[in-house]
Formats: sequence, C-alpha cells, structure tokens
Amino acid sequence: MENLNLEQQLDSVREVSDTPGFIRTEVPLTGDFSVRTAAHTACSFFGLKDLPVSEGESTGVYIGDMARIGDERLVYSKSQFDQMGWNTFEDQTKVWAHEIGHVILQEDFADKPWAGELGADFFAGVLAEMNGIGIGNYERSLGSTPASETHPDGKLRLEAIQLGRDTVVEMRKNDIMPNWQNCMDKFKESELSDVDNKRNMKNVSFEGTSKYDDDDYNIKQLEIALEREDWTNAKKHAKRIGK
Repeated sequence: MENLNLEQQLDSVREVSDTPGFIRTEVPLTGDFSVRTAAHTACSFFGLKDLPVSEGESTGVYIGDMARIGDERLVYSKSQFDQMGWNTFEDQTKVWAHEIGHVILQEDFADKPWAGELGADFFAGVLAEMNGIGIGNYERSLGSTPASETHPDGKLRLEAIQLGRDTVVEMRKNDIMPNWQNCMDKFKESELSDVDNKRNMKNVSFEGTSKYDDDDYNIKQLEIALEREDWTNAKKHAKRIGK
C-alpha cells in the first residue's frame, strides 16, 4: 500500500470494507472430504495423529482419558456447519484448531472454562495466521455470541483469535518458528488466560471494556492489518481509535 497518513489510511479502510459484497455470504454446503482434510491439517499442527472424525448432532471434541492426549475423537454436525457458514476449508480448519486446542489445554484450564475457550480460540488464530487464512465466517459467527457460564462473549473471543495471529507475526519477526508449545506459553502469559479469575483481572472486564480499546494498541494493530491488506481487522481497529 502506498504511504498515506493515518487519516488517509482510515478513509481507505472504511471505503474498501464498506463496499457492497465485501463480506461473502453465499457458501456451498458442507462436504465430508473438506471437513476431514481440515481436521488433518489441525492435527498435524499440534503433532497429533489424525483423530477419528464422525458426523453427529453437534460439533466438538470428545475427550477420553484426560491424562493421555490422543485418546479423543472429533464430531461435527453438517447442519450446524451450514447454519454457521463454516463451509469453506479455511473456516473448518479454524473450527478444528479450536476443538483440538481444547485437547492441548484440558489439564491447564479444566477449572477455568472461559480461559479454556479463549485458549482454543487463540489457537484458531495461530493456525489461521500460519496458513495465511484470512477473516471468514468463523470469526463473524463468533463475534456476535453472548456470554454464558461456559463461554465468554464474542468480543473476548475475537480478541483471543487476534492474539493468536499477533503471536505468530511477532515470532516470525524474531525468527522464531511458531509451534503449539511456544504459542501456548505466550497464551499463558496473557491476561486472557486468567479471564475466569475476576479478582486478578486488570485489563479485561466482564462489562466489555479492555486494554484492546487503547488507542496506541489499535493504531499498532491497524498498521499490521494494513500491511497484510486485512481490511476487516483494519476497519475494526480503525473504528476503535479515538473512542
């Protein structure tokens, strides 16, 4: 992108991202081959043998012996995938990265369901960034979800995904090869890993305010998004500047 001042860059982001048809809404129906190939991609990143994949009434990972990683199976619902718009290989890869993230995180966050979910979302962002996968229906479907006893709200979940992406970018700049071990260390160092402990939270609150509303942070993230030509994230950070 040519060198523009910040205000010109903001105008450019708004113009491109507000273009009709910018967000893809029409997607093909879910195919078994794509789902299983996406699961293989996610398993490979985590260094796991391919986990069994079967169709069921819901989507998730069924954990057997918690003390033995690899004793799990993946289940997906075609109707849920179609309803959420997770019909592309890219979105399905994020879904399985999230679910297998639960396998890796199960012992560390068994007593922190929100942190466990955010950690799984973090890994979806890590794997997406490593494979050059942009924003899709996976993020759009999560972004509007309300908080529950077991799952945080969509805003925090998108922040966790972005943290995963940012972690990969930072590691690559420092000539570090991202893998699930060093990425998990980064997540454990983040405040999102303690999101269930309200007394110890400093920058993330359950009222929807966070350090991610800080102008300096959003200007930095805007610059990264512009460099990648990631207009969706660029628009998000541009809107937060000056609030």
